[in-house]
Amino acid sequence: MLEMGKIEKLWIESFLDNEAGSQPRNIDGKTKFYALVNPENFTRKYAIEYVDQNIPNTTQQAKYFRTKPEEFKLDLLIDGTGVVKDAGIINIGITNPFEDSDNDVTARIELLKKFCYNYEGEIHRPCYIKICWGTADGLFKGILTSLDIDYKLFRPDGKPIRAMAHISLISALNPEEAVRLEDNRSPDITHQRIFKAGDHYTLLVNKIYNDQNYYIDVARANKMPGFRKIAQGAKINFPPIK
Repeated sequence: MLEMGKIEKLWIESFLDNEAGSQPRNIDGKTKFYALVNPENFTRKYAIEYVDQNIPNTTQQAKYFRTKPEEFKLDLLIDGTGVVKDAGIINIGITNPFEDSDNDVTARIELLKKFCYNYEGEIHRPCYIKICWGTADGLFKGILTSLDIDYKLFRPDGKPIRAMAHISLISALNPEEAVRLEDNRSPDITHQRIFKAGDHYTLLVNKIYNDQNYYIDVARANKMPGFRKIAQGAKINFPPIK
């Protein structure tokens, strides 16, 4: 539960699947990877993809193809100098960042990689992750696309004591979320119709794709010998358009 007036740190949870109600993994005795300092900002990118009609000398608009997965980016400070003691508290001039012999941030970076990057043999892929901050449901759920570590400060022996982790994710919806958000009339999913008396094949194609010109592609996908005489009760699959 979030408390008014209390600084809530951002944290990361790791999951073996993206099903609703799944429990976070326990990694080295921890189920949460806490940020040392909350990020100053983060980025969410929403993008739509259109199909180029490639019809010269026309004013035809680009045709919608799909809504691309949402992208999420944030930077996390990983610090072992002791200058940053807690979220929002910076003790400049109080701590000598080089006097502590146990301030190497390598182990902390490896822990972050276990949460979001490392390959998991049980699921044959890296884990799903959830970014939590300011909301009980999670700020973002997705999978890692890249993790860049920018090393900033080093001890005299060359070991890193400060780094910035640049994290990039794309969304990964569980089946229930996908069904809730997906328009079931979308041409990007396969539909099946039973041909009934009074049906017109090209009108069915137009209803699914909003374009009857796909009638040949649908006939080919269903291995139909022809489409002028379709038997009542025949099942016709309407695959996603390419």
